[in-house]
Amino acid sequence: MNYIFGLILFVPGLYVVVNQIKICIRAFQTLKWRQADAVISDNFVRKSVGKWTFYYPQVEYEYSVEGKKISCDRLSYRSIRFNNRQKTSKFLEIYALGSKTIVYYDPNVPHEAVLITGWGSSWDYFDLFAGIWLIAVGISVWLYV
Repeated sequence: MNYIFGLILFVPGLYVVVNQIKICIRAFQTLKWRQADAVISDNFVRKSVGKWTFYYPQVEYEYSVEGKKISCDRLSYRSIRFNNRQKTSKFLEIYALGSKTIVYYDPNVPHEAVLITGWGSSWDYFDLFAGIWLIAVGISVWLYV
């Protein structure tokens, strides 16, 4: 029975850690991506309600690579969220509708782009460490109980 409980903790923890590592690697790759000029075509706030309420800035933009017009809506590989609408709206002021900005795109997959490079939100680290904790507890249950 302990083996099953240990696996119930270990498997989701492993899934979270592997996914966070993939996101982290991809986020660091953005630091070397090519740049292009972009125009903001839309921005809005998305509200997520659960145990906690978060507000996510959403930005859509258009840019061109080798004469091909591309639309994208990825702001960053980092998790960007706020605990109130005012902070989120303030953040979106730098991405005003029709404004020009720099986009960073993957030269191998030009339709994959971000406006903010890198990784490092404290929430991203929280997810990674939560996964590691689940793995550790799962192994402990499996071996010692």
